[in-house]
Amino acid sequence: MKAITIFAVLISLATQANAQYYRQNTPLKDSVVLAKGISELNMTETYIHKGKANTTLRTIQYNRLAQNIYDARFEDTIKLSKIKSIDNNVYSDKNNIATSYVWYNYSQNKYSTFNGLNQVEWIHYFNQKGKNFGSSHYQYADSLLTRIDRFDKNHKLKTYYLYSYASNKKMKHSALYDKKGKLIRYWDYNCDDEGKVSKTKSDTLKICTEKKYLADGTVISTTNSFDYRGEPIKYVEHHNTQKQLTRYFIYRGKDDLLTYQVKNTYIGNKLATQYIWNSDKKGKALSSFNYSYNAQGSLLSQRDSFFNGSKVKTNTYKFTYNDNDLLSSKSGYNQDGKLFSLVNYRYKYFVKKD
Repeated sequence: MKAITIFAVLISLATQANAQYYRQNTPLKDSVVLAKGISELNMTETYIHKGKANTTLRTIQYNRLAQNIYDARFEDTIKLSKIKSIDNNVYSDKNNIATSYVWYNYSQNKYSTFNGLNQVEWIHYFNQKGKNFGSSHYQYADSLLTRIDRFDKNHKLKTYYLYSYASNKKMKHSALYDKKGKLIRYWDYNCDDEGKVSKTKSDTLKICTEKKYLADGTVISTTNSFDYRGEPIKYVEHHNTQKQLTRYFIYRGKDDLLTYQVKNTYIGNKLATQYIWNSDKKGKALSSFNYSYNAQGSLLSQRDSFFNGSKVKTNTYKFTYNDNDLLSSKSGYNQDGKLFSLVNYRYKYFVKKD
């Protein structure tokens, strides 16, 4: 749920540069796909605006290990005359992703290769005409990311990142250099004994996490960091005794302005309700999302609210499920009760082996 900034992406790459990071999110959990033996999901999505309906098709295919091997979006559902995107993943004989190809006709295309540990090795970027406009190469030691080289369209080095770790494999430092080896920016992850931000040089960004333990078993983790512009940013996470995330907050600027929050409740090990709220950089509310789930983890209700000053636009959704307890339809209604979206879900299953 964390807001993704350029800086946060770099940290994510350094700590978990694996295949899943580069794949599109799919509407089904891997555990559900595996348990139900699903081989394909087809989603027919219809959106209604000013009396006109626009319908698209999304097809997702899985192998027997519940791995997403193909994900395509089409702008029509019958002739399939125009494709919007493709996400194609190829796995090795060890069930690790080997290559991933992502194509979007409205932005950039990516072709990725991975090593035997599901860690990305290369990402090649292409424009809509299929021309390469850059690549990134990832290097590792003991499964930890140590270097990222970024190349231009002529495969000439532009910049590179270096990462160093402590004996416990926690990151100590990361640094960005230009093609000539000149330091551009340096990140320091070493903290003082209290885990607080200590004074550093003006050209060094300090990133630290402080933990607080409450009497009821709640653990509050506070990470002081900086965004890509060098502005202060603070992440606060609350975990209960079951290590479930119950609260999550993002504060920005020197005044700790709250700009993002998540509140979760659970029944046992299942998520029961979720509330998400976000604002603009001045703290003015932009949107909020409310979800509730049944005991099986399926959505029961969803309410999305969008704020424009004192005006609020609210959409609600209704869900139906098939005999296999899988989502069969999702209907969206505006605040006047008019239908504005409808998604129908159809499934194909693997034939069970004797």
